[in-house]
Formats: sequence, C-alpha cells, structure tokens
Amino acid sequence: MTKCLWTVICAIIAAAPASATITYHITARVALTPPLVQVDMSFKLPRAECIKLEAPAWSPGDYQLQHFGKYILSLSATTGSGLPLKVSRGRLPDEWRIACGNPGMVHVQYFVPNEPPGNFSQNVQLTKNLLFINGPAALLYVRGRKEESCQLTVTIPSGWQVSSDLPSQGGEHLHRLHAADYDQLADAPLVAAPRLLIYHFTDHGCRYSLVFYHHLASLQNPARWVSVFHRIAHAENDLMQITPYTHYHFLLDVGGGLGGLEHLNSCRLAYYPGLNASQYAPFVAHELFHSWNVKRLRPAVLGPFNYQQPAKTRCLWFAEGVTEYFAWIACRRAGLISVPQFESHFRGLIARYIANPARNRVSADTASLMVWSTRSSNGYQGVSYYDQGELIALCMDLTIRHLTDQQQDLASLMRLMYNQYAIPKPGYHLNDIATALQVVTGKSLTRWFMQLADSTAQLPLQECLSYAGLDNNLTPIQASSKETDLRTAWQR
Repeated sequence: MTKCLWTVICAIIAAAPASATITYHITARVALTPPLVQVDMSFKLPRAECIKLEAPAWSPGDYQLQHFGKYILSLSATTGSGLPLKVSRGRLPDEWRIACGNPGMVHVQYFVPNEPPGNFSQNVQLTKNLLFINGPAALLYVRGRKEESCQLTVTIPSGWQVSSDLPSQGGEHLHRLHAADYDQLADAPLVAAPRLLIYHFTDHGCRYSLVFYHHLASLQNPARWVSVFHRIAHAENDLMQITPYTHYHFLLDVGGGLGGLEHLNSCRLAYYPGLNASQYAPFVAHELFHSWNVKRLRPAVLGPFNYQQPAKTRCLWFAEGVTEYFAWIACRRAGLISVPQFESHFRGLIARYIANPARNRVSADTASLMVWSTRSSNGYQGVSYYDQGELIALCMDLTIRHLTDQQQDLASLMRLMYNQYAIPKPGYHLNDIATALQVVTGKSLTRWFMQLADSTAQLPLQECLSYAGLDNNLTPIQASSKETDLRTAWQR
C-alpha cells in the first residue's frame, strides 16, 4: 500500500474480553477506488440455528426511513475455523439469514461505501483524509441480541487520530472501544482523520471535548469557542440540576453542512467559519439539551429502539420544540444573547405562526405523528413541530410561573419528568406531560394542555404573554409589579 501504512493491531477479534460478546472491527480502506469501510463482526452461537442479521432502517433523531441495508456490499460469513456459511437475503429489505449447522464462533465480513447523508448528519463518509461513521448506517446487529455488550476496534492509516465518546482502551495505535449494548454502540458516532483539532473543558464534574475535523485550514481562532460552549453547558447543567454523563463530545464538522444530530454522549454539528457566538450558540445549545430531552427523557417508543419500524409518537413537538425553547433560555442565562435578541427570536416565531394557515389544519401532535410520511424530519403539511412545540413551551413556562408565583417554571416540569421517565425507565406518553403539569402547578390543566398539543385551536399566546406584561409583539403593556417581575425573571 505504498505511502499508506496501516495500523497494525494484534489479536483484534479473538482477544476480545469476555465481557464483550459481540465484536466489530472497522478498517478504513482508503486506498481502494472507491474507498470502502470494511466491517468484520464476530460472535458466538451457543447452539446450531439460523440467525438473522439486520441493518437499521432508520437512524435515531432522523425520522425518515433510509434502509441502510441496501448499501451493504459482499456480505459473507464463516465458522471459527474458516468454513463458509450459507448466507441469503431475508424477507425484510435490511435482513440476512445465516445457516449455522453447529454451535461456535461466527465471523461476518461486509463492506460499506460512502452513503447519502440523512437530514441532519453524514452517515458513512470515507475519503483519503476523513472517516466519519454514524453507527446505524454501518453496523449490523444480530436479531434478538442487541442487549449484549459490544467491542469496536478501528484500523486506520498510520498517523490518523480517532475520536468517539465510547470508553476506549489502547494507545496511539490501538483503538478499542466498548459499549454496553448495540444501542449505545450505534449511538456513538466515530470520526478519524490525519488531524483532529481538540479542546477540552470541565463543568459540573463532566469533561467536554470540542473536536474540529474536516476543513481545518478554514478555521480562525477556534479556541475562542471553548468559553462559549462552556457557558452553554454550565447554563443547561444548572437548569436541569443533574449532569447525565461523565464525558461529552462536540463533533464539529467544519464546512460540513446538514445541521446537527444528537447522540447519547455527543453530537455532530455542522460548523461554518465566520459565525459569531450569538448566531451559533442556540444551535449548539439545542443539540446539547437533547442529552436530557430525547436521549434520556424520551417518548416511550424511542428506546429501546426498533430499528426496522418507524418510531411513531405524538410527542416530537415536546422532544424538539421544547428542546429549542430551552436552547434559547440557556443562551440567555449564559449571557450569549441579549434581551433584544431573545425577544426578537420569539417575536419572529409568533409572527410565522400567526401567518401560517396550516396551523388551522394540523396540530402539533399530528405533525409529530405524521412526520414519517415526509422526508423533512421537522413536520407535516406545513406545520413544524419545532416551531409549534417551542411556542407551546413558551405558553407552558409563562403559565406555570404565573400560577405558582414564580415558585415553579418549565424547568421544574422537565426535572420532574426526568426523574420519573428518563432511562432506564420506559419513557412517557402525551398524557404524562399533562400529569406533570398538574403536579408542578397544583392545578388540573389537562383540557388546557390538550388544546395546546392536540388541537388546531389557536395557541393562547396573548393571554400567556400578558402574564409577563407583554403583547404578541413582545412589546411591554401596562402591567402589575407581579407581571414585570415575571418578565424580568423569564428574560434574565
């Protein structure tokens, strides 16, 4: 391989620790034309059986069917002694069947080319200078064994760096990563390149990493972002009063496009040089807040994942819109946006809502449920569950503050729901949000809440904003001291 010297890894699969029952080995074959990702997978069968391998049909956070199995090339299987096993395609488009006549080790090998991106992230991207893998797009699983522990070993060209949020073993030339199960493995994107620019900070006992990759030559003073990200993390940790991870990676795709995609302990973010803090901070804050809202506190269907069927829920407005609301709250708390910028954001959001006739036809929960029939992952028939959900969050927050004389707010409801429904608990349903609202306010607000989430009635924006002494244009109106105090606390 002339100038491309491959990292030598000894005993890659056979030496896997007993705690990892399914092992994966990724090799970046950058010298091939076109370049391919080689995946070697090994696991033990306790008895003779016909097993089924599956590729995910979708990627969590990107609510569209992508059927990653159609990109898999040259899948083959052998016994531990190297004898070939019969492989056939299954009834499902993302399924393979392997006939195993005897118990023992099974080795599977296949190749993955560059794949089309999703709505928010690259899936598999391999060039002579970059490897990026979004787990569901490249890693198969054994049906019925997703709960077993996994080990992932990576072979890359000599001198390359690797970044993943999974716990790792090995030094510079041995990249061995561990996951408790397939869900954790698939939810940890991996990036490798000849050079990664990495910065660290610590907050609330957690170590955060900023990992810049891709077009690094276009970066200008990237170190300035450390304090910005730190202030966002600090504000969100304070809001939720619990830090759910010990480490977190921001994977910053310089010039990469496509927005951002949340993961359990990381996120992939498009980064464009030239952005200032007030422009970029809400985007970063949104993806980080998903660590609480969606990745741990989630609708019941969003984990453990069924990767073959759409995860349909009426609560994506809560998962995404409420997350966006707290992104702006956190950025204001962190001092990264001014009060005029904060008000301008909600003013524009309200104006778009009022001008959108689709709100009279589609409710927030319907837009959530029906998103799988679109390819946008953000709404249905003209209604964005991001925007609608954020305005519902605004109504809920101001109402909770008003009814409790500022003793509670929407963050109180989030913390309550997190304690009651976050993993490993089974998740929540729409009526559970209404129940939590009653707990934090001491009032029965189910009918009011359902009008917000489950009807096409106009949101009570004027009434809710009046609690803060504001009109629909966020212009101050004649207000009592209680209302001005509420506004000051909301905007602080």
